[in-house]
Amino acid sequence: MNRFALALPLILCATLAAADSPRWLTASEQAAYLHRNLGLIQSIVGDSLSLAREEDRLKRADACGKTAADLSREIQEAIDTDDQTRAAELALHLRRLLTHGVAANLKDARKDIPPGVSEEERLRDIQKRIVDELRLLEERLPASSTNDDLDRTIQRIREGRLEVEKAVEWPKEK
Repeated sequence: MNRFALALPLILCATLAAADSPRWLTASEQAAYLHRNLGLIQSIVGDSLSLAREEDRLKRADACGKTAADLSREIQEAIDTDDQTRAAELALHLRRLLTHGVAANLKDARKDIPPGVSEEERLRDIQKRIVDELRLLEERLPASSTNDDLDRTIQRIREGRLEVEKAVEWPKEK
């Protein structure tokens, strides 16, 4: 089992607990950040436990995709509440999860799935669902910005989506 895929959600939880600040936080600030991120942390821990016991690469990619959907919702919420710094931080974690969790598992699964079997359709569906969710997030973000954090957020989401898109190449439909 890919140790990085198992460690990524735990690393993400640790960084979310202290996210958004380059300085030492006071106890009340730490509590506020923890409270703000608690739902996301609980979701990531639950998804990580599912991921840790799963051997099927498609199911692992799907579990990473669920975590990516949670991060996407948090990014949208951060942007809606004008917290572009938090959105950029979450987008960095999202891109890493998409690259090292979703895309890596999709690539590995593709190597084990011969063309024409039913699992191939599951692979395609998982990839498509995640890409569609990311496109939807991109469409909801402002088109242009003078805010560097928002620009970084948009770029990171786009890079992560592209990694998932190219993880499995499909023949062009005629």
